[in-house]
Amino acid sequence: MKNKISALVAVGLISISGILVFADNNSSGNDYDPSLGGGCIDLSDPQVAIAPEQLDAMGKITSITHDGDNIIIRVEAVVDENLKDGIMTLDLKPEARYDIADVIINKDTLIQKGDSTDLLKPSDLKQGQMVEVNFVGPEGRTYPVKANGFSVTIIETYND
Repeated sequence: MKNKISALVAVGLISISGILVFADNNSSGNDYDPSLGGGCIDLSDPQVAIAPEQLDAMGKITSITHDGDNIIIRVEAVVDENLKDGIMTLDLKPEARYDIADVIINKDTLIQKGDSTDLLKPSDLKQGQMVEVNFVGPEGRTYPVKANGFSVTIIETYND
């Protein structure tokens, strides 16, 4: 009988502590600031700019597949050819979030080359090109990550 009472008291205390922890959560308030992380951003707003330090993926296009009206490019970080202390490293900018990504390219994806403001077509993406990618919308919780491409910037082309 004492064990049952102890168990009920423990469950009650855990429940009360959980209520107290979540009662101080202000995430549902109207003063939520998305710049602090998370939240919704209106990407059609011209004031919204994707900063270079927010790169989701950077690397070489290793494959291109067609999926209906979309194409999917696999972007993989480049393995550094210079071995330091016998350890191979990935040539990632510190701001790239993923080393491998399957990026869904659709009619809304912005594709550019370098600093040019001219928009390119999905057919201009070729295997071997070095690209920087930003995602839009939810990201798949898989490895490699799978997400819709917001922007793809072609940096350079490798000769295989």
